[in-house]
Amino acid sequence: MKSQDIGPGSMIYTVIYRKLNGSLDSELVLGSHSKATAWQQSQKKFNKRALALIPGNHNVILGS
Repeated sequence: MKSQDIGPGSMIYTVIYRKLNGSLDSELVLGSHSKATAWQQSQKKFNKRALALIPGNHNVILGS
């Protein structure tokens, strides 16, 4: 899976977010090493729909 930049930084995170249609999804992103800054970056990138930001590359299984 290719990661997308959410802002300056090179730390890999797995983000879980709510899509516009209400379903949940996850993506691999690159952001700041500061967790607080990375959280702000993810909220900006995902329009305040980020639910979790997990350091590292993780497989996510979401129920329907």
